[in-house]
Amino acid sequence: IFVPCPHPEQLLVNSINRHQYLGKWFFKAAVSNREADISKFKMFDNIVFTMDDTANTTLVLTGNMRM
Repeated sequence: IFVPCPHPEQLLVNSINRHQYLGKWFFKAAVSNREADISKFKMFDNIVFTMDDTANTTLVLTGNMRM
């Protein structure tokens, strides 16, 4: 079950374990309370995101979407 976060917070870069988010993330669904928020995602079958760490401590997010 997915529930919208009523009060989203930004996470400070220095307060999270950055390595726990590295690697591949697979998504097969998009959820929202409003149809307009997900209308652009209906054409996609699935989405793969890859999170990589660089030498200068920057996180790089790359997405591949299959129609």
